[in-house]
Amino acid sequence: MLTASQFRHQAATASATWVHEAASMTPNKPHSLTTEEYLQRWQEQYGVPNKELLDELGIEAHATTLSENLIRLGSPDDIRDVESRDEDVEDSHTAAFRDPEDMLDEQMLDQILRPGDLVEMSFLAEREPLVAVFVQQFGNQGQFYGLHGKWFYRKTNTIQFSVPGYVDPKLLEPIIRYLPKGEVTSELLDTMQILDVNAPREVAAPVLKLLGSFAQEADAAYRQHASALDRAHRTLGHQTDLRFGTLQKITETLLKSKNPTAATMYAVRKALLRQGLGFQIDKRSHRQTNVFQIMPIEFKERVEKAQSWIREFQDETARRAHDPDNVDQNGHQAKESVGAANVRKFIQKARKLIDQSRSERDFTPYGRLGISKTRTEITPHNSATAEEIDDGVSVEHIDGTEEYWAHVHIANPTAFLPRTHLISKMAAHLTETIYMPERTYSMLPKWISNDHLSLGPDRPCLTISIKLNKRGEVLDEKIQSGIIRKFIPITPQTLQQVVDEEGAKYAANHPGLTVIVGGEIPEHPKRKMKNVEELSKRHKEDLRTLHALALARQARRTEAGGIFFNQNYPEMTVYNDYSRPGLPWSHPSHSVARYTPAGVGNDLMVREMMLLAGEVGALWLRKRSIPAVYRGTMTRSDMMSIEEYREKIIKPTLDANGNPPVKVAFNYLPHAGSSVTSTKPLPHQVLGVRQYAKLTSPLRRYGDMLMHWQIESALRKEAELGHSLIGYTGPLDFIAFQKKEVDAITTRLASRERLIAKTKRHSQAFWLSQLFFRAFYYGEAVLPETFEVIVFSKGSGDSFQRVAVLWQDYSFDMDMAYPTTVGIDEKPEIGDRWEVRIVKVHTYLRRVMTVPVRLISREHVGVDMSFLG
Repeated sequence: MLTASQFRHQAATASATWVHEAASMTPNKPHSLTTEEYLQRWQEQYGVPNKELLDELGIEAHATTLSENLIRLGSPDDIRDVESRDEDVEDSHTAAFRDPEDMLDEQMLDQILRPGDLVEMSFLAEREPLVAVFVQQFGNQGQFYGLHGKWFYRKTNTIQFSVPGYVDPKLLEPIIRYLPKGEVTSELLDTMQILDVNAPREVAAPVLKLLGSFAQEADAAYRQHASALDRAHRTLGHQTDLRFGTLQKITETLLKSKNPTAATMYAVRKALLRQGLGFQIDKRSHRQTNVFQIMPIEFKERVEKAQSWIREFQDETARRAHDPDNVDQNGHQAKESVGAANVRKFIQKARKLIDQSRSERDFTPYGRLGISKTRTEITPHNSATAEEIDDGVSVEHIDGTEEYWAHVHIANPTAFLPRTHLISKMAAHLTETIYMPERTYSMLPKWISNDHLSLGPDRPCLTISIKLNKRGEVLDEKIQSGIIRKFIPITPQTLQQVVDEEGAKYAANHPGLTVIVGGEIPEHPKRKMKNVEELSKRHKEDLRTLHALALARQARRTEAGGIFFNQNYPEMTVYNDYSRPGLPWSHPSHSVARYTPAGVGNDLMVREMMLLAGEVGALWLRKRSIPAVYRGTMTRSDMMSIEEYREKIIKPTLDANGNPPVKVAFNYLPHAGSSVTSTKPLPHQVLGVRQYAKLTSPLRRYGDMLMHWQIESALRKEAELGHSLIGYTGPLDFIAFQKKEVDAITTRLASRERLIAKTKRHSQAFWLSQLFFRAFYYGEAVLPETFEVIVFSKGSGDSFQRVAVLWQDYSFDMDMAYPTTVGIDEKPEIGDRWEVRIVKVHTYLRRVMTVPVRLISREHVGVDMSFLG
């Protein structure tokens, strides 16, 4: 493998000799070839990635993330876009192992396209995008027909712009007869193909005419408003603040017109994207939201200034290479430009700091430097820590019956904060509290959430009450505001001691895994909690009743198709020093990382009560036709129906706890469909409920705050009227957010929540890879020599011959080499449990590489799953 010094030597040699090589290339050209043909042959022979070197660096030789793809001019029929590693898809593979309330919101990677939707196709090179029409879907591949009369396939989650229903699907029916009838190979993906020569020319004419008229209207709109569009960033941008705007709002502002056509907005969109430094988009959600980030004018000017400095430095370097004496045309010493001097000084400073760093830290080929060779002793000084409490539960028995009222009490910040308050607006911008190992980014200021809004004695709450029988069936529901009087906080361990004494004893005798790197860390005192001895006999009985009702609710959800795969959730904390958890804003180094299990995992009661509150809260709003943010699933037409999959595959394979085998659970999610956030109530197939809404965590999720504002405004109206709003037909001017506002918030909320969820997973993966790096290479913690993993994705047999596996003790996905590469004659299957050992940790890629030792067990689901391939 090449060392850093070898890399630098090669780079310097290449820099010094590139002029000579370029000059000597064409004289060797055969006379029978044109220059273009000769260069093409040279590119074919020498212009491919060095696979051997890239394999060592962990880079895929033909991955589209290589920087050369940004400048290479491709074939006119090559419509690939610059595509990064699809980590969203990788995240979807582990969805079956995460909490069902959260795991599916990350599954909606693309808004469903329908036949007749007009779409924009962007290109690998800097070419004008192409308009096309969506024809049909095959798996994750979409079939399209373009303006130039060619069909092609592309993954639907790469489409960034669409106009729903632009072409009548009936016009596509004659064309479909001449198109492929299924998925295409990877070679044909993103490559345009000409229609069958036997297809009558008039078949596609109506569709081409519509696409052509759209493109012409967009071009005409741009020509008409070119001056305003070219000054868009100066018009819309703020000098120092980041702004956001939807495409429609931006179009109306720039063109000073209302209700612009789709073609006009498309023209504006193209103009904005040409100004790359001024406008940016989130490619994961842009088609759904059409939201642009409008970068600050100051930021754009600074980047442009930096670019000009780099150009000056490059010019200066080229001039000095041509004239080593560094004299101008008058024979005087040439003066270095300010920009070139700034870049040169920056490079010199960076080199000095790098040399200093490498004197203290080893160079490694694994994406980060080694640990510091300087070790210090620090005296601990502890301070109390506390987090907000946003929900609690209670129960009361209805005398003379086998029925109960289960109450879910939720912190009620909206009782103090109107929607127009500055803190509410900040919460809307932040979307939710982001919990990361190194720091918590709170949606609400801690001083107000902990000291005033968190649940506690004599504090307000919103109570969702559900009347249940012993079978867990909902008989009635109500929502009301209230005040908490008796407040008894307990830990999950205390709860387990009450409801599962044997399980608690086992947990006490088998403590969870704790791994620390960087030094020992003292225990920090937490909020005072009640232990078992302090609970009254009645309180213990209430907890057992709630646990029994939760078990009954789980059974009812399972009957309705709900599934839940039990998985440990680790808690990880990063310490700046021995006394302070978290990282300070000004200190970039990470001295200590701590990894501990988060409780005993006996969260069934809390989980079921919170899910029940979300289901009943959604039903309450639905009955009153109050605009709300619902969560549900949308089925896919190209998959076996969820009902059929449930009857034929899931039910025959459930274990005693109601959980299916891993392979069945993993493949259940695609059949359940994509998760959607909608203003219309939808069934949630994976949760097994008819409607669902998130509303139990208003201290850390803005969407929950919105639901509370809606509920409270409805409660006030009902109090004013003296009766329920069920069947109410009057105006809804009393509610906090009107339907149009909820629609706009929902669109932005869904994309922001997915981005935050992905960010949190990546943060945890980053710190876990840091932990494994320091434990594996530097022995700062003891890791097992071998351990058990579960296969959750077989991959597609790429050049690295790897399988995606999950180490459940850490909830961390890893790469396992194909068994055949280490002499094991076994083909891995989803659900397999393998014994593996770590061979490499790459912190930049956040990946831990393992090799298999032996196959421990293989699931036998007992049903035919050959349709899965």
